[in-house]
Amino acid sequence: MPAVETLLVSGLIVCLAAFVQSTTGFGFALVAVPLLATVSGPQRAVVSVTAVSVLLSAWVGWRHRAALDREAVIGYTWTGLVGMPVGLLVLLVVSSSTLKILVGIVVLLAVGAMLLRFRASGRGWQVAAGLLSGALLTSTGMNGPPIVIGIDARDLPPAQFRATLQAIFGLQGIVAIGLFAASGLLDREVGLLVVAYAVAVPIGWGLGTLVFTRLSPSLFRRGVMAMLVLSAVVALVTAR
Repeated sequence: MPAVETLLVSGLIVCLAAFVQSTTGFGFALVAVPLLATVSGPQRAVVSVTAVSVLLSAWVGWRHRAALDREAVIGYTWTGLVGMPVGLLVLLVVSSSTLKILVGIVVLLAVGAMLLRFRASGRGWQVAAGLLSGALLTSTGMNGPPIVIGIDARDLPPAQFRATLQAIFGLQGIVAIGLFAASGLLDREVGLLVVAYAVAVPIGWGLGTLVFTRLSPSLFRRGVMAMLVLSAVVALVTAR
């Protein structure tokens, strides 16, 4: 059973991650997994973050379902399902330190793509990004980067961009949780962590919504990038 201190620190990290997600539509796992990996271990961080992300993304996606780009939701979801077994194998086989390094590298690559405003579109990218997102979800808990790049290239309005991302994350996450359960990764400690997260998420989401209206887009973007880089560095430095 995790100590009270672990639950409190984990809750604060998740609150911060929810703050980022509420203002950008993504970034929850990118912030949460690297930092939580140092507190509860990378495997439990991946599984618990995926579990609570499903609740958050499914709720937002359903609430804003009228704004969905349904073609993108279907395309990225089914290709993601194909890639998930590969990622699950990585999660089960690789060592804790190697998984931390993998998490840190994924975050840094995502930050680089965002800074360079890398854009890719077309059917080929959708298939490749979907497969990669599924593998990343079940191995690192972070399926967002390839999907964000692909959705960004569709030039959707902000509301549709956000709703579509959440729907894809929610649908992929439901299947990932089923795979985790079948593999015996949903233990009592993960359950307690998810409960702590569920308390912290609404707080972070509400604060993010309030602050977003008071920050310029450029200032906020720089803040998010700095936080993601910090998370990646923490994951890499503590890998042992």
